[in-house]
Amino acid sequence: MRRVIMAIFLLAGSISLFATEPVEMVFINSGSFIMGNNDFTFRDVEVSSVPQRSYKEHEVNVSSFRISKYEITYDDFVQFINETGYETRSQQRSILKNYWDVFLEEYSGYPVVSVSYIEALDYCYWLSEKTGKTYRLPTEAEWEFVATNGEYQKYPWGKEYIHIEPDMDYNISEGFRYTEHVLPVRSIEIDITESGVVGLYG
Repeated sequence: MRRVIMAIFLLAGSISLFATEPVEMVFINSGSFIMGNNDFTFRDVEVSSVPQRSYKEHEVNVSSFRISKYEITYDDFVQFINETGYETRSQQRSILKNYWDVFLEEYSGYPVVSVSYIEALDYCYWLSEKTGKTYRLPTEAEWEFVATNGEYQKYPWGKEYIHIEPDMDYNISEGFRYTEHVLPVRSIEIDITESGVVGLYG
């Protein structure tokens, strides 16, 4: 995933056998695009496990797939927690026994954040087993292909930067305040790709 405080997007690997999806999906046609950036500064790359060539511009072919239209919400993840008794790392470190339910009313409609890669995978496994369909996390190439519309652009809406609130440069001594530093799902009208996927930038 692209950030530690992250939002989850899902991919579906099979055609739906039901009238409705548990998660609204968008079909993405196959294609090729230029991934990477030759202007990337190779600072700290020497200590990275990723080869420098991976940052260079290179053509990538992507097969067709379906990706969730919106970020997975706090509500979605709480359903997973409650149905399985799953414990996240943040829950294990909390003194609250019902850690996720305590904040459900306040965080309802917000993307779930502070979820680890493994926890996101476990959510996918649970949803796959629950529905009988295959859900997984997108690869880096799939995510970038959708986020850039398969074009050489920095943002889902184009090449020009547009500032989106809230400002994430908060005072670390004051702590992370969920509803002040995260925006609700579907709340940023401009943050949408040509294919209709919402929230890939914010």
